[in-house]
Amino acid sequence: MLALLWYDSSMLRTRDFILVFITVVFLVLAIGTSWIYQDDGAEAVKALQFNEANPTDFTAEIYVPAELSRDQRVAQMRTKIAESGTVIIAAAEPEPQAADDQIDGERPTTQLQLCPNYQQYSGIWPAQGLQIELAEGARLVYTESVTDVAVMPLSTSSSPQPHLVERTVLLQLSTNPFISPNPSCVTSDVIGLAQDGSLIRNNEAGLYSVFSDQTLIGYALDGHPIYGVSEAALDTCGGAIVAGQYGYYLSESRETVLNCFVSPPVSMTVPI
Repeated sequence: MLALLWYDSSMLRTRDFILVFITVVFLVLAIGTSWIYQDDGAEAVKALQFNEANPTDFTAEIYVPAELSRDQRVAQMRTKIAESGTVIIAAAEPEPQAADDQIDGERPTTQLQLCPNYQQYSGIWPAQGLQIELAEGARLVYTESVTDVAVMPLSTSSSPQPHLVERTVLLQLSTNPFISPNPSCVTSDVIGLAQDGSLIRNNEAGLYSVFSDQTLIGYALDGHPIYGVSEAALDTCGGAIVAGQYGYYLSESRETVLNCFVSPPVSMTVPI
């Protein structure tokens, strides 16, 4: 019994000694580490202190890039690429320039395509008596003249005197024109006919701008119909295909009725 008690007490003393030893070692390490970091922090703060005895002047420069034109930038880029020897750039195509053609002394502001032989229409066009008729796939614009026929008088006859009706066709417009891959330029200021047969001049877009895209104004010289103002996307000539039919439409952004003909137009030099 005494031996067992001595064994337990010796075990307790050994364990207490180990715990005390570990505690002392931990405290020594903690104090040493704190002292080292405190010394390093003081050195860092000392290094960041401003030295008033030896002030240092600092200067800053603002870089302002030189203004280069577009041609100079392109030339500079080509020089760098040529020096690298890895990329080859083809010469750039020239930018499209505005046409030099003029109408009534004013430079056009749209993509109006005028023919080299463009001229104002100077022909004689009837102001009244015009008629339009569909016949065999064509829209005929004509006038009629009535001439009495001289006959021998009959005393017993009360029939009216016969007369001869002569028709003069002024224009013949196609009712189903094909759309050409190459649009035709405008040869004259007259580009079409209204529904009453009067002339439509290309600079009269403002006159017809009161009509909407549901109103048929007339027909262009290539046979396609001309409608009022539309907000739809139009092609170069100023037209579009709506419900399977091509037509020209006026636009608030265009000062002309049309810019070109998508089909070959008829000539206005037809004798009358």
